[in-house]
Amino acid sequence: MPSSGPSPGRASHLGVAMLAALPLVLPWGYWAGPLWLAAAGLMGLARRRHRLAQLTVADRRLAALLLLLGLVQLLACAISPQGTRGLPLVLAAWLAVPALLQLRACPPSPAWWWGGMAAGGLMTGASALWQALVQGRFRPDGVDIDPILYGNLSLLTGLLCLAGLGWALHRHDRRWCWLMLAGALGGLMASGFAGARGGWVALPLVLWVFLRGWPRGQGHHLPRRAWWWLLVLLLLLPLALYLTPETRVKVRVDDAVAEFRDYVAHPHKPSSVTTRIALWQGAWQLIREAPMLGHGQAGFRDGMARLVARPDAPFGAHLLAFWHPHQDLLDAWVRRGLLGLGGLMALYLLPWCHFRGGRRPDACGNAAPALAGALVPVAYLGFGLSYGFFAYPAGLLVFLGWLLVPWVLVDSPLHETASLPRGSRPP
Repeated sequence: MPSSGPSPGRASHLGVAMLAALPLVLPWGYWAGPLWLAAAGLMGLARRRHRLAQLTVADRRLAALLLLLGLVQLLACAISPQGTRGLPLVLAAWLAVPALLQLRACPPSPAWWWGGMAAGGLMTGASALWQALVQGRFRPDGVDIDPILYGNLSLLTGLLCLAGLGWALHRHDRRWCWLMLAGALGGLMASGFAGARGGWVALPLVLWVFLRGWPRGQGHHLPRRAWWWLLVLLLLLPLALYLTPETRVKVRVDDAVAEFRDYVAHPHKPSSVTTRIALWQGAWQLIREAPMLGHGQAGFRDGMARLVARPDAPFGAHLLAFWHPHQDLLDAWVRRGLLGLGGLMALYLLPWCHFRGGRRPDACGNAAPALAGALVPVAYLGFGLSYGFFAYPAGLLVFLGWLLVPWVLVDSPLHETASLPRGSRPP
């Protein structure tokens, strides 16, 4: 990869590459990029190379939201006697603030971001192949990440690589185009092997964002033959994953259909569908008990234990095995109250407004990061309808990391001039 400018600039280049490439393929890899960038930002602030005045108005709004979310989470940990499990979430939210300062003071080259994302897609696809076909795992999980997180974040990796295809087309560089397509293929394949069905349900919403935000104009049109090949690939890949027994995609899809039919016929028969509905109902009962302040970090599990212990409890004891309600909005409300719910909704909406829903003029190649930045909150919103992504440090760190880089790139005056010369080789 290229290296230009002073040391702080190189720190940004390496940091964004780690943010994109490492979360799903290295143990604790989702901490590497945020810690690196936050350390660089704090060092720059201490040495007076960075100034808070470099943050834009939009940056300050995002930073204030992140500080507020960390504070609310800290209060949730204090409310619960066993709430220390939530402290990494506080650190994740607050690390993003100096990381944002580092990225704004020393904007990274887009080539490092898109190259890292493509590398991440290729590596997570290879990891899923190895775990499924060689190790025989029923559901690959990368490096011991929750399989649902792993599958959906792999899917998002593939989608972001497809967004990066617009940047590659803007550069008129076929090698970058093939690299981004390869990364997309790896991410989508890993999602199929992991069997994360909740992410597949979110695809219609994601497709709408793509149709809305795909770069338009001269230079962004693939040749007709290339579009046909891409269409055939996107149609054949899900079919191949479904028909290949080793992927277990067919088993997961067939199980989902069977569980839904059983739920219609026997609403109380245990299944993943009925379990989620029971968790949501339990969370709603707990929210009604403490709608303003919430029950704290460990309050959901304790509250469910109390509900299950009632003589007339409509909930089974098997629900005690779950420590979050498998729904991000409910999870934020039941643990952190109305302020936590409002903060999470702002975390969805603020990026959407910043990126203008993915629609940006592309005079400097900034339509691709705008599309990527809009995809992250929309995908997380869809993923979080049936699981608690923000309950895990990995989920929050990946969200913030994959949001901050497009956030800066889309407004950076060095967006294209700081990147590789046209026709240069990808990393």
